[in-house]
Amino acid sequence: MEHTNWLRQGFDFLEAVQKDKPEATANGPVNSCLLNLLIYTKATQVFWLEKNTLFATSMSSHRMAVEQTLIFSPESIGALLKVQEAGKAVNSLKKILAGSMANEVQACYILPVKTTHHTACYVIAYNADYSFNSEHLEFLKFCQHAINSLHNDYHAKRKHDQLKIRFNGILKSLPHSIVFLEDHGGYCWINENAAQLLRLPPGTNDAALIHEAMSKLRSKATNQQEIEEKAIAAFADKKVQDWLWLYEEPVITAINIQFRRVKTGSMNGVLWVFEDVTQHYQYEQNLKLLNEELALKTREAEESNLRYRYVSKATFDAIWDWDLTHNSLFWGENYQSIFGYDQASNKPHIDAWQEAIHPEDASRVIKSITEAAEGLVSNWADEYRYRKADGAYAHVTDRAWIVRDVNGKATRMVGALRDVTAHKLAQIKIKESEFNLRAIFESSIESFVLLDATYHVKAFNSRAKKYLNRFLGQTLKTGDSLLCYLQPHRRETFGRYLRQVSEGEVVEYDRAFDSGDGSKYWSHLTLTPVYHESTVIGVCITERDISERQNHLNTIEKQNKAFTDISWTQSHLVRAPLTNIMSITNMLKNNPSEEDMGALLNYLEDATEKLDQVIRKITALTHLEKQG
Repeated sequence: MEHTNWLRQGFDFLEAVQKDKPEATANGPVNSCLLNLLIYTKATQVFWLEKNTLFATSMSSHRMAVEQTLIFSPESIGALLKVQEAGKAVNSLKKILAGSMANEVQACYILPVKTTHHTACYVIAYNADYSFNSEHLEFLKFCQHAINSLHNDYHAKRKHDQLKIRFNGILKSLPHSIVFLEDHGGYCWINENAAQLLRLPPGTNDAALIHEAMSKLRSKATNQQEIEEKAIAAFADKKVQDWLWLYEEPVITAINIQFRRVKTGSMNGVLWVFEDVTQHYQYEQNLKLLNEELALKTREAEESNLRYRYVSKATFDAIWDWDLTHNSLFWGENYQSIFGYDQASNKPHIDAWQEAIHPEDASRVIKSITEAAEGLVSNWADEYRYRKADGAYAHVTDRAWIVRDVNGKATRMVGALRDVTAHKLAQIKIKESEFNLRAIFESSIESFVLLDATYHVKAFNSRAKKYLNRFLGQTLKTGDSLLCYLQPHRRETFGRYLRQVSEGEVVEYDRAFDSGDGSKYWSHLTLTPVYHESTVIGVCITERDISERQNHLNTIEKQNKAFTDISWTQSHLVRAPLTNIMSITNMLKNNPSEEDMGALLNYLEDATEKLDQVIRKITALTHLEKQG
């Protein structure tokens, strides 16, 4: 081989491989190194052999293109990578290569490549016997160093790009709103949640717009003083967490801010993480109010113990604490007093709670609490039946707060189990009472209408509906004003009655209707005020059928009139003929003459006929009264 300036070749090789872009090819820098090694080492063939692969990539001076040749023994490749001397490499390489390719190799040199990604080598092969002088060997070592640097840089950059892609994917998928702003208004980045929070288009990369949107968001917060105090620490290059921005409109909202300065190489900036913690904030506020109320009643030990112990005592609840990591369950002091279980003998395991749930409720409740723990929610609640120590089942409500780690995995659940059996039974009794009251209401022989304070219909029974339809031709409906059912000339009078009742009076009156069969239907109406405490809140109207009573009174009046007529007849009409008869009888006692006797008898006969007529008239009046 002619004399070669290997030092110059080394610089040319380095310049050539650095010009190529390994990230643009499928196998990175391999193709570029194969080609440039073939050119600058003046080899016949250059191979890329990678451990534990069935293929070798090669390039020859005959074919200036990358090929893949089947390799028969990966183990042999591993042995080749261990060869340190060039002279010993030929036989190992020939064992690997197939067919005529093995026969062509007369000399070779191995350039090991060791990176975090590869254990491989480049094999420089010649088809003639070749001796490597010291300059050539120095050149090859230079190439080896350059190639290893190139491979390491390539894989480092590739790993960085993959991490960057993965990091961007993670940031986009996070439920938090994330903003990065480089110092001096350079690079900036926001994820989709942040764009929505700041009311910016997705992918906005204008730092000025992002700054302006963040300023507007901050200015709308209601706790400006607290924000300014935290801001002093934040802009003093300190890491800030639990920085709350609170809002009251359009709804109460709490946003937790994490502020962190990021310094990486030449890029310095600020990472903002916005998290909606409204539910957690409201829970903490409610819990804080509860703790303050409890603190007024007692002055004991530490605040954390007070919070747990006094919540248990002040609420008639059995407080429980479930450690999901160890599946252990701890019950508060009220558990024994409410459900009868002895704390000393009760198993501190979640299985004991599950076994006490009513069989008909168990699968539903266990599924519900499992889904809550495995999901992303912060609260859980359910109702079910729970077995007490005496074997009886209590109706309970169960509510819990779920504690999660930084990865969102549930680690603890703290809850309160409340016995609501009495409430359930009270509800049942109320429903029974309502049913009974409705039954009485509907089965009553009286019509009932209940009005509110403005005289609109709140309730009525079926008899009232029939009554109104029969005599007023109207269909009674809830919510209507009762006055709209009355004829115009009746509204003023009935309205006056309603106003009297609104002032606390009770109004009663009778009213007659034409029944349609010639008889009268009489109603007795009573208007009574309805009170709440001492305030009239409505009117109760009852209507009762008094037709029978009224008709009976009318009959009595007719009979009384007949008796009066009879008495008058007796005292006036009967008295005259009776007086005449008595006078004639006295005259007959004096032995009158025959002539006088005849006249007296005629008078007696006439008086008797008149008396008979009066008696007949009285008999007729009595008969008519009986018929009436």
